[in-house]
This record gives sequence, structure tokens and C-alpha cells, in this order.
Amino acid sequence: MALDDGSGEGSELAGLRDVILTVATDAERRQTFGAVLTLGGLSPDPDMDHFNDAVILMEAVEALCPGAVLFDPQSGERI
Repeated sequence: MALDDGSGEGSELAGLRDVILTVATDAERRQTFGAVLTLGGLSPDPDMDHFNDAVILMEAVEALCPGAVLFDPQSGERI
């Protein structure tokens, strides 16, 4: 899990803003997104042993951060 507020060198926030604007609803586009929280693993999980862990984390982010836009940055699709 990594939090990117755009202030660090090599920040991906600026590039992800375009994806966020693509998947966001009209109401969400009016919000200011000041940070990106990235959830990921260090190794592939082809058997999906940790899939439920990821879902639980995403549900927690959604509950704790109203207005969060959950999406897959590789596919550009909303989750």
C-alpha cells in the first residue's frame, strides 16, 4: 500500500489524474483529488490466494474515504 500526494520525485499522481477523470462520474469530476492510494502486491497471485484481502482493503478505503474513485490503472476500468 502506498500513498502518493504528488509531492515526491517520480510521483504518479499527475498521470493518474487523467485516468481518474476518465472513470469518474460528473459529480466526482468536480472534486479535488489530492492523493492516490495504491494497493498492490510484490508478486503475482495467479491462484488468487490474496484476492479477498485486496477486496477487504478496497471496501475499507471506500468506507473511510467517501468520494474515493476505485479503479484499475492498468485497464483504466472502474472497480
